[in-house]
Amino acid sequence: MGIVAAAGKPRLLSFFVGILCVVFSFALILEIYVYTVGLTSYGYTILMAKDVAPLFLFISLVLLLCMFGGYEIGRFIEVNKKKQPVRLRT
Repeated sequence: MGIVAAAGKPRLLSFFVGILCVVFSFALILEIYVYTVGLTSYGYTILMAKDVAPLFLFISLVLLLCMFGGYEIGRFIEVNKKKQPVRLRT
């Protein structure tokens, strides 16, 4: 058993922002896929130096949005979870 402490009250607005971040990150994943498919030639992905920076930017943006969205969703769910009565095994 652990103790869960939350900093501040979870707001419903933060929960929706978290969901929007996760949905937007999935849209960015599709954009990355379309971007890299456009760089393929005979089954090989060819990256030029000018293509590397936008790809890293997209990937870091996806990671940032997923982490923030997951944090907000998880915080909202954890704090609003109803406390279950403790069952003692005999």
